[in-house]
Amino acid sequence: MSVGSNLTRADYLSGMMNRYRPPTIELDGVVLRVGNYGDIERYREMFPLRKDDGTQIAKDRLLIHVRAGDVGVPSHGSYGPIPISYYQYLVSKTKLTPVFIGETSPSPYIEALTSEFPGAEFVGGASAFEDFQTIRRAHHIAISVSSFSWLAAFLSRAETIHVPLAGLLDPRERPDADLLPLGDPRYRFHDVSARAWKDRYSDVFANHADFRPLSVTEAKRLKGEAVRRTVVQNARIHFGLMRRMIFNRKFHRLPGDSGQREQT
Repeated sequence: MSVGSNLTRADYLSGMMNRYRPPTIELDGVVLRVGNYGDIERYREMFPLRKDDGTQIAKDRLLIHVRAGDVGVPSHGSYGPIPISYYQYLVSKTKLTPVFIGETSPSPYIEALTSEFPGAEFVGGASAFEDFQTIRRAHHIAISVSSFSWLAAFLSRAETIHVPLAGLLDPRERPDADLLPLGDPRYRFHDVSARAWKDRYSDVFANHADFRPLSVTEAKRLKGEAVRRTVVQNARIHFGLMRRMIFNRKFHRLPGDSGQREQT
């Protein structure tokens, strides 16, 4: 059994898994849809934040995750570093002191970042696990275009979580993904202009006008437009799964089935 789309319905998948017990389930990438998540407390119990995990971040700090590393150079259309002026914009909006965590190995981008925020604190780096738990400890989090920091923030008990609508996190660019928890009051959404995202490697100091707060109502509208854009693809997946379930039900006899069925 292969799962190759973010649009695949979780209820159909679980129904097929329960009925046909496939010996192998292949995931072609991570399924990135917040609607597939259940009660967050169950996940926090499964992945506990122990008292010695991570580093404590003061309440008057904004913990900013930096995604650079392999996407420090153009390598993926849906990822990449956010222009440094976005962090200036966030600090001016929140009035919090920035603390940076993440992929902060020496690079032209990190050099520009440290130059723009002289004396700023950089934490973490010991391991991905420790960085993940440090993000979970923070009171105020600014995630990058990164499923890593998105998940850490989601599992946190932060007061505020700042999300840039860019790349993977932007329903205009990736309508198949959905990482906007619109019903969670912790989240603050920020629009990153198409120009700033397109030029993220050539203009790390984009104009402040390229960023603005995005209301939940506006984010819902963008999410609704993404649903409409994927309706045909969604329908193909829906009917493909239904056809497969009907075919298998008709021609395969499985453990626990009653009656005789033709074996193929």
